[in-house]
Amino acid sequence: MALVSETQHASLSAEKQLIDSRLNFYHEEDTKWASFATQVGTSYRVVSVLGSQGTGCTTLLNDIFGTQLPTMSSEVSQTTIGVRQIWSPELRSLVLDVQGASGGKPSITENKLTQFAAACSSDLIINLKQDEVCRHSTLHRGMISNVCRTLLERYDAHDSQRTRVNVLYVIRDWDETANLESACAAITRAALAVWGDISSELEIDTESTPFHEFFRLDFATLPHKILDPTAYTSQVAALAERYSSQTADSAEESAPRNDVPLQDVYEHMRRVWTIVRGRVNISDERRSLADRVCPVFIESALQFAKRCIKEKIDVEAKADDFKASSSQTQNEAMEHYDRLAALYDPNIRQKHRVTLAGAVDMVLLKCYLHHVKSLRTIALSEFKQRVTALQRTILPMPPMPSKILFPKLDELKGDCLKVFRELAIAARLNEQWTIEEQAAALELTMDDAIAPLKSQQAAIDLSMERSAAIFSRPIAPLTDIPKMISDSAGWGRMVASAIWGR
Repeated sequence: MALVSETQHASLSAEKQLIDSRLNFYHEEDTKWASFATQVGTSYRVVSVLGSQGTGCTTLLNDIFGTQLPTMSSEVSQTTIGVRQIWSPELRSLVLDVQGASGGKPSITENKLTQFAAACSSDLIINLKQDEVCRHSTLHRGMISNVCRTLLERYDAHDSQRTRVNVLYVIRDWDETANLESACAAITRAALAVWGDISSELEIDTESTPFHEFFRLDFATLPHKILDPTAYTSQVAALAERYSSQTADSAEESAPRNDVPLQDVYEHMRRVWTIVRGRVNISDERRSLADRVCPVFIESALQFAKRCIKEKIDVEAKADDFKASSSQTQNEAMEHYDRLAALYDPNIRQKHRVTLAGAVDMVLLKCYLHHVKSLRTIALSEFKQRVTALQRTILPMPPMPSKILFPKLDELKGDCLKVFRELAIAARLNEQWTIEEQAAALELTMDDAIAPLKSQQAAIDLSMERSAAIFSRPIAPLTDIPKMISDSAGWGRMVASAIWGR
């Protein structure tokens, strides 16, 4: 399915000045382009053309990529000043038309523009006329030296994301009077010689940085466009096939893949251009870009996590359900970040992922503490109910002394605290989350709940002590029972005679 409709191609494919004659960089944000670029990701090419002025570099780009860059006319001897850019939707390529070399020793401007093209491009097209082949090693040595130097400095030595640059030499106006194999061999020898010289100058061992690990060199010929238009059109179509869009997951090494996502490519180019007078290191730029955008993705993932907490997590749910929903929220937040940051430097992405994991953990911890407070409320209510039940078992029976009651209360406290801890630990997603503060708070509230009972128990203990003291006095034993009976009988007769004698 097409990323954009045919009616949108025109607005997205308009040619624009990227670097002007005063070496100023221009790019204006475009919402349509940003929306489109986000869908492309890194599955695209940046193609630059290098060559001499007036040799048809712009025409070559237009013919291969179907673009409409302005070309030289009878009134204009040089059309490309600085760098012009245009998007080729058919070949999913960002095409850079670089100002041509004037011949002889490269000017400062030419060096800067060549360095910029080499630093930003996945593909370089070097446009040569047939009669320039034999003079290429001297005529374009400065340009090739600049390309080699830039590619040696473009990545860190151990950057696992390093990609080779496709360099295609297109020999124009080829009439087959020369031997193509010899021409290609001469160009290759010249490039290898320059590569060796630059490596020595930078004190780099050529064995550890072989040419083929940085370049993928290829050659093509084109007949004269006017003298043999049919053959020219046919071979241009074959060149276009080289750059035809392929899926990002293609197994072919030639599948388009760039160092930065398309939505960030202009900011990336801007930063490259600002440091082009010094060392251009794409590894640093890619890391810097990831460092700038990953915090934005972290914030997005955090907001996503908070929405999930609000919608999916019930703080009063059972422990297993709470833990499961917390784990789901954590995983979805991390997956949200991974989707957004997938196209950026993996090391920087992972560094910020660790930061996000900590931030999500803190958000979930707050939710967990609310859940624990809910458990604490339930545990306290259960404790009070059990204390009330205990009181009912001893009333209106004789009061229970403290030495019996208090251990029972402590046992109830221990049981409730144990159940609270078990439920809190079962709901805990991270073992480092502590519940000791909440457990101490629960124990304190339970102590407060039974404080009136303990105060009342002090009075009960005092009453029981006094009762025990009274009932513990000694009683004289009944030793002369018959005498007591006779005495009682005597007292009885006396009382009876007194009553009846009246």
